[in-house]
Parts: sequence; structure tokens; C-alpha cells
Amino acid sequence: VLLLSKVFSANMDQGKIIDYAWSVSIVLGMDLLVNWDKKLFSLTRYVSIAMALSCLTAIFQFYNSDFFWNLRYSFGLPDSQVLREQFFSNIKVSGLAYYGVQLGYQISVFFPLALYALNEELFSKKVSMLICSIFILASLCLQSITSLLTTFISLTIFNN
Repeated sequence: VLLLSKVFSANMDQGKIIDYAWSVSIVLGMDLLVNWDKKLFSLTRYVSIAMALSCLTAIFQFYNSDFFWNLRYSFGLPDSQVLREQFFSNIKVSGLAYYGVQLGYQISVFFPLALYALNEELFSKKVSMLICSIFILASLCLQSITSLLTTFISLTIFNN
């Protein structure tokens, strides 16, 4: 919408720009509604794979693999002094997230999505089971009660 407003702003008044922006938004919105299931399935696949990679990183961090800690260090340092101490002492795994608490939130949100991918057969059964296992192992390595509770509640809900 901003790009359209820049392109048309030289030749048109403000009212016409808004009309064009609404038209484009409606067309894009209709495409989203019509192809919602395909887009949701694609998004679920990509997010599940990305989160599985972050969780796999956390698992290797738990076993003190220098490569995976250095991979996380390459994304920058936290602002808080407490988080920096935790960061440099390798106390709490973080995967590719900014720090461990964020990884816990991500697992809590995206593990049910991975179970959805398993139930909808978005991946082969083996790949889905592998992704879900990686999520569970990362949740255990994170040692966060909230993410552990979320994964086990999600397992009981999606298995019924």
C-alpha cells in the first residue's frame, strides 16, 4: 500500500490513492480467502521446519556443542546484563531465539502447529514424527515448566 501511494502520489490526489490502496487490499484479501488452506499449509510447513532447526540447535547447545553456541552468538547480544551473563555462561539453551524464554514461547506456540501438520499429513509420517520429537526434546533441554506443560497438553488434545 505504501509503495502504491508513493507511485501514484505524484499524479493523483489523496482520495484516489486511498481508493487504489483499498482496491489492491480487497484483491489481495480475496486471494487470501480463496487460497486460505493452501497458504496455511505452506506457512505451517515453513514454520515447523524453521522451528525444528532452532529446537535442534537448542538440543546441541544443551550438550555444549561449541558450533551451535557460536551460531547463536553470531546473532548479537542481549541488552540486559543478566541475560548477557546467562548468554556467556551457556546456562540456558536458546536455540536460534534471542534467549531461552523466547524459545519457550516459540515452542509453546508452534508445537501445536507441528502437531496440526502431523494430523493433516502436511509431511510424511516419519518427517512429522521427527519434527514433533525435536520439539519435545528441545522443550526438555530448555527445562521450562511452561513449555513442557504446553507440549504435553497439546499432545493429549491432538491425540484424542
